[in-house]
Amino acid sequence: ASKKSGLSIDTTFATNLNGIGLSIGLDEDLAWTIGASYSLGSGGLNMYANYSSGKGGGKMGAKMSF
Repeated sequence: ASKKSGLSIDTTFATNLNGIGLSIGLDEDLAWTIGASYSLGSGGLNMYANYSSGKGGGKMGAKMSF
């Protein structure tokens, strides 16, 4: 199989409002990703979940900092 060369274009739309973040992405192979996050306080607790159709899976997690 030949490897593509040249310009690669990926597109992501993201927004964040009151600690809630949402993102949707699409790569040049039309594989999509979706993500959501929630931040409690100013850097205290951050929870997130992501899914990628290109990788066939996702991840969930939380991060606490103080």
